[in-house]
Amino acid sequence: LGGFRSSYFMYFEDADLCARLLERRESLWLVPKSVVYHRGGGAGGGIWSPFGAFHYARNRVWFARAHGWPFFSALSTIAVHLGWSLRQQVICRREIPWRSVVRGVLRGVSTSLES
Repeated sequence: LGGFRSSYFMYFEDADLCARLLERRESLWLVPKSVVYHRGGGAGGGIWSPFGAFHYARNRVWFARAHGWPFFSALSTIAVHLGWSLRQQVICRREIPWRSVVRGVLRGVSTSLES
């Protein structure tokens, strides 16, 4: 499999790796007592920063295109992502960097995921 795809950079790289394993009918194990320590973190400013929002939105579209029905998955993913962001703004009162979210979605639709 070659490990994580560097194109994802952050967000969805783990989901992509799992999806590729399942597509090859490889085993995927859940180990409930395992502990994972995340070194670093916060490099992108979090999902609600303009940088994080862009990469999360773009990679979500890439993931849908790579592992689902390309057109339908991308459209439904865009709708779900924009709805989720709107919910965060209205209900959770989060400041959403909408320009970055829309840029990420458009970049995800207009470019291809590279390995």
